[in-house]
Amino acid sequence: MRLRVLRAERGLSLTEAAERAGIQRQTLALLERGERRPHDPTLAKIAKGYGVPVEELLEEPVPLAETPREAGPANVRQLFAEDQARAAWQRAFDKSRRFRAQAKMRLGEQLSLWEAAKHVGASYEERRKFLDATGRILDEASSVSRELMQNLLGLGGGLAGMRAEPGSGGTPNPYWTECQKADTLYYELLGMVGKAGLSVHPRPKKTGQAPGQSDQALEQLRHEVGEAA
Repeated sequence: MRLRVLRAERGLSLTEAAERAGIQRQTLALLERGERRPHDPTLAKIAKGYGVPVEELLEEPVPLAETPREAGPANVRQLFAEDQARAAWQRAFDKSRRFRAQAKMRLGEQLSLWEAAKHVGASYEERRKFLDATGRILDEASSVSRELMQNLLGLGGGLAGMRAEPGSGGTPNPYWTECQKADTLYYELLGMVGKAGLSVHPRPKKTGQAPGQSDQALEQLRHEVGEAA
């Protein structure tokens, strides 16, 4: 099914998409990974949430290996584009794995430093340094997930033709799995900040995009972290 591709095209997180469709987040995650067979009522809800007919959910994307190849210069350009796509795939994949390995530890350190500063009565300016550092880690988490999803949309040399479903042996595609892990981690980091008693306000980041470019790229976010009143 094309569930994750449709979600990526709309720039939705897993939680946002599930809320729009009126189903559980875990249910949507399982469906995207091919670990659960959907019932007709569930498909109808998702289709309505995405604003597409049910048939569009069931259309299979064509894998790169099966894409028809033209002869001559056009074929050369296609091969070059596929090489570029795979390079973008690998960069996003490696970046996400590196970030996930340290993200919770890094965020925990900044939260601990903020709590210690608050405990000893440090000035707001001193505490603000740790809040800003916390926000930058959340920015990075959002950016990592965004870059992974852009590849699914075919942006910047992407892999829009990759299959989301497990292969014939039942093994999920590692890239789709990494997308899921990055998305889950982002919300876990937000949860850590919330448990510390801080507020988070994700805001669109000004990127100097040309008019109309926002329709072709997922929105970048800047996270403003503040002390609860």
